[in-house]
Amino acid sequence: MAAFGSWSCSFGVCIIILYIAATIPFSGAKEVDQQVVKKLRQNLTDSAKYDKSYQPLNSHSSDTVVNFTVYAKQLRYMAPEWNYISISAFVCMHWIDEGLSWTPSEYDDMTEVTFGDSEVWTPTLSVHESYNQYGVRLFSAIKTDHHGNVVWCPLVTFGLRCEMDLRDYPYDEHRCAMNISSWAHGYKVKLIGKLAKKTFDEQHPD
Repeated sequence: MAAFGSWSCSFGVCIIILYIAATIPFSGAKEVDQQVVKKLRQNLTDSAKYDKSYQPLNSHSSDTVVNFTVYAKQLRYMAPEWNYISISAFVCMHWIDEGLSWTPSEYDDMTEVTFGDSEVWTPTLSVHESYNQYGVRLFSAIKTDHHGNVVWCPLVTFGLRCEMDLRDYPYDEHRCAMNISSWAHGYKVKLIGKLAKKTFDEQHPD
């Protein structure tokens, strides 16, 4: 079943027309001196210099731009009689947090480090018109480089309303609307979203 997607964003709201997409690969970080990692993590998250409860304030803009891509991973449940589906998807987000930047030469030339999702600021996204609150895995690693580029790819689940027509089964396609916003941050967080255009196979979802 092919995957397609379209989206539009304004005033912190992104509307994604979701079909089906696939999972993406993740590469592991190289081994580094754990003492250097500990020192870097402590220095970056020192409460005297960094407050994770406030959105990043960057020198080039007072707004935080969050780019995100939805990678649908698995069709978890489908109820045609209720026009309902539940899917799991990676929502990969990228933003800049200058408070998490550093000089590599001061840390054995280390250029990237990983945090837990509760250790640094993360955007709060709301999924509107969802049947259930989307869920995030208990631990979702966040990677940042020395320039302050932050990447976060939590695996989430959505319960969505879809108009279904099964007359072409098993070659049927379904159009599902997903409205994502960042109202919790007001207008200081700008979302730019898209849907990965991949192929999803119900028989082999992974």
